[in-house]
Amino acid sequence: MLTKPHSNNKMDVHFSHHYGENIELSEEKQKASWNHKYSGGIAFSSQPLRPNSKLKLDLTGTGHAYVGIIKRDPASVTNMRKALTSDVIVATEVKVHKRLGAVNIVSDTKDGKDCISFESYNGTKTVDINSEVWLFLYIKFGDMIAVLHSETIQDRCFHHVTGCNIRCLDEDRRSVKLLVENPAAVCCLNKKLKPGHSVTFETKAITENRNKPSRCHIKLGIINLDPSELKSRDPESFQVDSKVACPTRWNIVQIFSKENIDGELKLYLTHTGELYFSHDSGIEGTHKCHLNDTSSGISIILDLFRAEASVTDYHHEESDECEEKDYDYVRPEVEISETIKRKLRISDKQHEKESSSSDRSSSDSDYLEMKDVSDSHKTFSPNCKISPRLTRCGMYRKDQSSSNVQECK
Repeated sequence: MLTKPHSNNKMDVHFSHHYGENIELSEEKQKASWNHKYSGGIAFSSQPLRPNSKLKLDLTGTGHAYVGIIKRDPASVTNMRKALTSDVIVATEVKVHKRLGAVNIVSDTKDGKDCISFESYNGTKTVDINSEVWLFLYIKFGDMIAVLHSETIQDRCFHHVTGCNIRCLDEDRRSVKLLVENPAAVCCLNKKLKPGHSVTFETKAITENRNKPSRCHIKLGIINLDPSELKSRDPESFQVDSKVACPTRWNIVQIFSKENIDGELKLYLTHTGELYFSHDSGIEGTHKCHLNDTSSGISIILDLFRAEASVTDYHHEESDECEEKDYDYVRPEVEISETIKRKLRISDKQHEKESSSSDRSSSDSDYLEMKDVSDSHKTFSPNCKISPRLTRCGMYRKDQSSSNVQECK
């Protein structure tokens, strides 16, 4: 007897309450969105800003940063999060994308008052001071590199006290960047994806004034730990300043960048431990789950950067006892995509020829064989077969003009 897919109430499958601090979930946990809160990318000047002195901060790459001052010695800062909200004064925000964003910092006296002027493409902002202050830099996200310039050697380097996500690029401590460009931005499904099960997401970039951001992505990842176990073994993926000596990292399967981010993403886990993925953008492929054990399922992880994802569908087989030779069941409400039809090259003539060999039996090894094209794109090999399980779960679909999807030559 042929096993048909069973559609779960999608409310049973949603995002876990274990998620990164730079992620926001909807009330029903069906939608996860990137929402920056903290990066740990804090740096200070090594010396207080001297009267009548000039500094220049060059920002290159792509990212967002705040520049300002702190009114206490950075060496006395023990809580960076608290200092960010209580001890610093932000003078300007710099947004850089593949160009130089320079900030000139001038310590001066105006109308008998000491002040610091910050000159950037945003204009000039002047901050009055009445005590010693240090330059403050907070890189929010991105691959931005900050380089400090000064007329005097002692003023042209960053302080040895930094946030947990900052690294220096040279021995003189003149240049810094984020260690992790998009920290603590992961979300996981609340249940493992088990063999024979499929899940569908709707993914899209978060627009700003109806425009896509210059950079955004969704990283698809897997691990055989459940979300709570992953959080305990790799806390940094969830909390920026939570670290362990030897973290257990999750595996990246595919990265969907700006031009491939909007659309529907379908995932299906086979009984042989292969994860198939198909996105409306045309990216599709397979990933062999080289994990210790996939029989109990795998955790699906999404790393979001200026993007969001919603759980829209979930299917599973009612029974594992399937007649692999029966290719007739296809979800009637969906059609095979043009991309897959073009690659499979299925014709009615081929089907008639294949139907004459009705005694041909299929086995669990009849899954798609895939050929790697690159790390980002995979395509079907010239000779491939489709398991009926994939068809039943809606990953690979029946053309209405053809009666069955069996094999391509």
